[in-house]
Amino acid sequence: MVKLITKKQPEIILKKEELLESRHWIIIHNIYKMKHYTIFYDYREHIFVNPGIEDYERILEILQSIFVCRYINNKLEKLFVELKALTDKETDSAVLTMWYDWRESVRKLELNEQANAALKAAKSNCLYCKSRKQKDIIKELFDIGFGLYEPKAECNWQQGAENAFMYGYLMGMKANSSDVAKGGAMT
Repeated sequence: MVKLITKKQPEIILKKEELLESRHWIIIHNIYKMKHYTIFYDYREHIFVNPGIEDYERILEILQSIFVCRYINNKLEKLFVELKALTDKETDSAVLTMWYDWRESVRKLELNEQANAALKAAKSNCLYCKSRKQKDIIKELFDIGFGLYEPKAECNWQQGAENAFMYGYLMGMKANSSDVAKGGAMT
């Protein structure tokens, strides 16, 4: 099962070195290639910071600013320069990797939210009901793509699925364009 994050900004937590679990040390040493614990991301929704490092309050502020940024820009670069000055090259590199991993998790969450909104819109437009009434045409489209009518048996499941999907997609576009033409909002 795919697990998505639940928030668009990680929770930044102070955690003493002696409270780290063995899996945390594996992440620190093997994934981030850090010799010591300063900062690490647990691949969930938390970024841990060692309160024993110098200037950890400023590092917390920098991390909060970094993880708000959606794109690499001048502001983000300046934050990384300052972070590197307060920590070391290993930590700076690890935080960049953490930021990228977090942005990818947020992108997947946003994509999932968009897909769920599209499904909700499709159901509200009765597309689901209409498609249930048109099972025969959908099955026929699948069979054509599958290759049932070809002299040589192809058994192309992928093409059958693509045909059925394309039909559903075009039905959705048609329904959505008629809503927009009537003055409704496009979702």
